[in-house]
Amino acid sequence: MEEYSVPARPVTPEPRPQRLTRAQQRFLGVVGLGHRPDADAQPPERVRLSPGAAEILRGYYYAPGAYRSGPLFGTRHLGQVEVTHVARGGYPRLNSAIGEQPFALDPQYVLAWSDCASQYGTSEVEWVGQWLMQPDNRRGSAFEQDSWVRQAHRLALVDGEHFLLMIGEEAGTLHYHAALCGEGEAWPVAVDPLEG
Repeated sequence: MEEYSVPARPVTPEPRPQRLTRAQQRFLGVVGLGHRPDADAQPPERVRLSPGAAEILRGYYYAPGAYRSGPLFGTRHLGQVEVTHVARGGYPRLNSAIGEQPFALDPQYVLAWSDCASQYGTSEVEWVGQWLMQPDNRRGSAFEQDSWVRQAHRLALVDGEHFLLMIGEEAGTLHYHAALCGEGEAWPVAVDPLEG
């Protein structure tokens, strides 16, 4: 008969530090483990929309009449962001600013989305950007788009890592335009809407 040694007390693994999400840092005012590898912290050069994310955005496109906007969740790797989840800024019927103000956010709603998308900080899915559609679904001029990006930057929704995705129609075609903003300058980011 073989003998096995058993520890007197069960060995408890040390808890793994949980990374705080961008929403937790913004709305709860806490700071902590927000570090990402340098390769993932660089400004995105390309934004890719998963088929599910593109489908949800098209659904919002077919519901004009108010501003539609909210956070985008996804993953980033080596200068590329893939958007996997699209959310509104909150429930319009529960928060009168949603739909009336282009960048209105309900903190509790966005925190809940962030917690679910990031699986409470255990996955790499994070709040990577913001999206916007105008009430009339217009694409908007370059001047209007630049104004939206700068307004989102003043509200700390857009910076050198987090982009604004503007969606609108021009000449019967749906256009996606993404931009970053930092140090008084806005610049475009390529967008690939993936078809499912």
